[in-house]
Amino acid sequence: MGRYVITIAKEYLKFSAAHFTIFDDMSVELLHGHNYYVTLQVFCRDTDNGIIIEFKELKKIARAVCDQLDEKILLPADSPYLKIAKDGDAFDVTFQGGGFSKQYRFPCEDIELLPVSNITSELLAKYLNGEIIKKLESLWKDLYPGKEIFNSVNSVGVTVEETRGQSVTYVWDF
Repeated sequence: MGRYVITIAKEYLKFSAAHFTIFDDMSVELLHGHNYYVTLQVFCRDTDNGIIIEFKELKKIARAVCDQLDEKILLPADSPYLKIAKDGDAFDVTFQGGGFSKQYRFPCEDIELLPVSNITSELLAKYLNGEIIKKLESLWKDLYPGKEIFNSVNSVGVTVEETRGQSVTYVWDF
């Protein structure tokens, strides 16, 4: 049994963002940035007419998700080591480690709080995958009313490249 793999890897599917990774309660990176590149793969069952979903639709979805994170400071809303409090038009962020703490203050408009425990390439790939799947499922319902997505799509993979040659792919199977 064969299947198709639709791959979207356009130059504009990227986002520039700052972050720090928390290794444990004693170790946190300095705030720094990356130019992340994103590749989307949609694994599909064989089809009689040779069309699963148009490239332009997948490009719109992937671009919208990347644009949400572009030029932001990414913070993990679910980290046990961070205390994040909104104070007017700013976020006060405190790393509460074993024996030391570190404090930051960022304008709200510069922050993207993500529902993850840490900002790593692995968790970014998983987060982006989830966001893309939500948008893809919504689009699918509009394009193919009454037809379940899993009858055509096996899996969705999202690759996040932190630097050229260094990436993580997260694959969700339907």
